[in-house]
Amino acid sequence: MKQKRFQFVKKFRFILLLSLIIVFSGCLPSYHYGYMGTEHAALLNNRDTGLTNYTGISASTGGASNEDEKSTTLKLRHQFNYTYDWCSFSVHADAYKGFHSVEAVEEYAGKSYDYYGIAPQISTSLFYPFKTARLGVYGSFGSFWELGSYVDWIEKAEEDSLIIFENDEFYDRVCFGGIGLLYEKKYSEDKMTSCQLGTGVPGLLHGFINFQSRKNVFSIGFSALFDSSGSIFFSYMRAW
Repeated sequence: MKQKRFQFVKKFRFILLLSLIIVFSGCLPSYHYGYMGTEHAALLNNRDTGLTNYTGISASTGGASNEDEKSTTLKLRHQFNYTYDWCSFSVHADAYKGFHSVEAVEEYAGKSYDYYGIAPQISTSLFYPFKTARLGVYGSFGSFWELGSYVDWIEKAEEDSLIIFENDEFYDRVCFGGIGLLYEKKYSEDKMTSCQLGTGVPGLLHGFINFQSRKNVFSIGFSALFDSSGSIFFSYMRAW
């Protein structure tokens, strides 16, 4: 009888300890890579059929893992696009650098860490052309490789049981993608506006408005990737 009671006490202690670990782990702040809080690359189709290359810069703010935190990212971007009568195909490449401020972990509150990396992406669209407009759908898929002191801090903070790393199962490479609706309106031979609204993995919503005038493309957009994060971005691209 005493042996059964002793075994029950041991099991109870184990269950209690496991429960406390789960409870306290659930209270830990969660973090993701810096690039996870930024926007997907906008799909820039040509005004007419043919091949066009675009090169430019993009700046985004927001995308932080937790409340009161902030991420700022600057990207150098190149895009190759071939537009057909009913569809298009694009290849994007980002080289980026950013900074993330930590506030949710008391031991590191107020400190800022840098991150940098590369992010290739492919996109395609299928549309129905009207007289001066195109309406369709698009899809994108990409991955990124990220380094820097922010990534090092994430790994150390997780080892010290201070945070939960949202993307731990992907290690140093993370894949992402999205699908959505596309609308493009051509105003003249050298001016066009395009809009995108979609959902992604990981994430919720992203959207873009692009204005193309001759060889210049100006974009503004947003990305809401997690419950606690979202970002807005501005970019300038030039065709050549």
